[in-house]
Amino acid sequence: MGRIKKNHFTKLSLASSWRLNVVLSCDEKVEGRSPIKQAMTDFRNYLESCELIQANRTGIEFSWCNNKVGKKRILCDLDKAFFNLKWLEVYEGWIYRVGARGVSDHGPILGSTTAIPKPANVPFIYQNVWTTHPEFLQLIKESWEEECEGNPSFVFISKLKRFKNCVKIWNWEVFGDLRVKIKQTEEEVMTASLLSDAQPENITLLNNLVTARGKHELVAQQYNELMRDKARVQWVQDGGAITAFFYATMKIRKTHNNIVELEDSSGNVITEQKQIADVLVSHFQKKFEAHPVSDY
Repeated sequence: MGRIKKNHFTKLSLASSWRLNVVLSCDEKVEGRSPIKQAMTDFRNYLESCELIQANRTGIEFSWCNNKVGKKRILCDLDKAFFNLKWLEVYEGWIYRVGARGVSDHGPILGSTTAIPKPANVPFIYQNVWTTHPEFLQLIKESWEEECEGNPSFVFISKLKRFKNCVKIWNWEVFGDLRVKIKQTEEEVMTASLLSDAQPENITLLNNLVTARGKHELVAQQYNELMRDKARVQWVQDGGAITAFFYATMKIRKTHNNIVELEDSSGNVITEQKQIADVLVSHFQKKFEAHPVSDY
């Protein structure tokens, strides 16, 4: 690989497929000489310096074969596709598929975007950012102290369900969409800065600028905490404002968690999301359906 400047990769939306002579791990090669550890380390460092991420993939496991038989047969995963964060922001569900090898010793790479809609039954997840608001504890107290009749187990479950509904409404009313709010506060800071710079002696405009900066800092802190929770990164110390890192980690984890293709009981590969959902529902319905119990 030649010398390529980092800015070429980070400033543009980029997805690139490479046919390489090096693997990223020992699991990507079968038979033959063991991969050179230094070469794998250099390649990983190269990708990291260019801020490139390997795309999620489907298809055959090894994209290259030397077309020999017996102990001389070597399989490797040499054909890969990488993208940067800007590409992931534009094409969130982008993946590539490694096709079957034909005349060539390399399998073809086919890239595509899979649109996966947001599920209607999104699970309720506690967010640490709620604790930054002074009214959160009072909300818990008021919801929990409301009367509820029944046995202790029923009362406990009912109060949890009631609090879940309350906190969902409160979260949207108080925090809203933090991605939108952080853009709005940035615009407010920019507007206040321009007005204050035009009239440096105006104390009122200066106070407005200070207020806008404080509001933006609070929203940015909340958004950073939200991204930290969604990224599920535990080793980063509290207080580090590295929202871009959390956002990238969340996006990468989301692409790996998506089910883009599935093989049904007949051996057919399904790629349509509705058909995948139908197959999964049918599978678990059969798995948990009632069966007659015979008496012995």
